[in-house]
Amino acid sequence: MKNSIIQIVVFISCISYFANAEPIKVRFPESYPVSFKTSKGFKGMDVEVIKLILSRAGLEFKTVSWPFKRSLYSMKTGEIHVMTNLVKNEKRSEYMHWIGPVRYTSIGLIVLKKNRDLKIQNSDDLIRVSKETGRKIGSLIGGSYSDYYDNRLISDHSFKESFEFVAYVEQNYKKLNAGRIIGFLYDDFEVKCLINKPQKKGSEKLVDKFVIHSFRVEGSEGGAFIGLSRKLDRNTVKKIKASYRNIFNNGSFEEVYYKWCGEKIPDELTKIQIN
Repeated sequence: MKNSIIQIVVFISCISYFANAEPIKVRFPESYPVSFKTSKGFKGMDVEVIKLILSRAGLEFKTVSWPFKRSLYSMKTGEIHVMTNLVKNEKRSEYMHWIGPVRYTSIGLIVLKKNRDLKIQNSDDLIRVSKETGRKIGSLIGGSYSDYYDNRLISDHSFKESFEFVAYVEQNYKKLNAGRIIGFLYDDFEVKCLINKPQKKGSEKLVDKFVIHSFRVEGSEGGAFIGLSRKLDRNTVKKIKASYRNIFNNGSFEEVYYKWCGEKIPDELTKIQIN
């Protein structure tokens, strides 16, 4: 009898715990078509993917809109549980698990249309052009674009001095439009989608003034991943990973991908999936 009572108490406690458990905190960037704010909250490709993953895992979530660098720190502490649209690297892997990638992409240089033919073939040319024009290259605080980029920022002072760092990518669009920077580094997939985004007749898009230069950051070709804080309990991580594999294999992910990308999942993306 006593054991039965104990079992009942434990069972009720477990129900109470899960009923009152805090929702998963997700940080979305503000960048079309990955995730962008509307009057009804966030929309976009990654938003739909996260909704599918967490709903099938039986988990609720809420969004936070913190600066990128602060969000990375909060993933370490467990204050944020999920971040999307990330480059996977060794340093971040110390405090994140990974799922995906959800896109195959690379980091390009966004410039004004008049500068589409700037002679930039490698990162040494970025330094040269910055010195010649007296303007810097925009980049994100805490942004990790490739091992080459990350290591050179640390080891090469002249390379780092060629950049001007901001907290939000929207600041780079405005600075480039105002002529305060010569260009900025960003995900070529996202910018291409933003440039091609349908617009109401008669209205002008800021990105209509920009193009993606042929330069790509060395070693940046790869995937855009979803990061999970290592502060999440093991069971929750397993459920989220299993849910992602499920939507990737049953066609649900491909429906979302086609909706936002206008094409089927490329072979490159399938080949680099994390099991």
